[in-house]
Amino acid sequence: MGTSGNNRRAYVPGEEEVLEAVASLARPSAAAEVAARVDERTGHGRTAPSVSASASVEAVLGLLRELEKTARVKSYTPEQWRTLGILVPGAAPYTRLWWSVDKWQETAVPGGQRYQRGRRDQEPRRSADEESPVTANLRRVAEEFRRQYRARNRFEGPGAG
Repeated sequence: MGTSGNNRRAYVPGEEEVLEAVASLARPSAAAEVAARVDERTGHGRTAPSVSASASVEAVLGLLRELEKTARVKSYTPEQWRTLGILVPGAAPYTRLWWSVDKWQETAVPGGQRYQRGRRDQEPRRSADEESPVTANLRRVAEEFRRQYRARNRFEGPGAG
């Protein structure tokens, strides 16, 4: 058992306890939130500190990293989760947020597809009739060169006859 910052004894949960806690969360969460959920689910940290210690955030974070290596949880920043269609309001921008792979697959994958479709719908689209600005400029320059050539060429210019 380790100690927390206030010299209380810390509970070191098992891999399954952490996995169950992550799976029970409604959205991706920081390691501290996962540790709090472990405490809720196991009953640790509810009574007086001398009787039962809270889960160690460091131990939970270590287990989350191990679970990520075995592809049982996912960890992304809030911006990356948003790209996948999952909003996590109030999270610090560079905080790693953890979520179970099962929840991620059922929620984030379809959400990410919706987000990508919405993003594509917001992009400007051209009809088949419209010409790109680059093509229009190329046509304009080519026509100007043709006009100048005809003006200089004595067989095609205004004085040709």
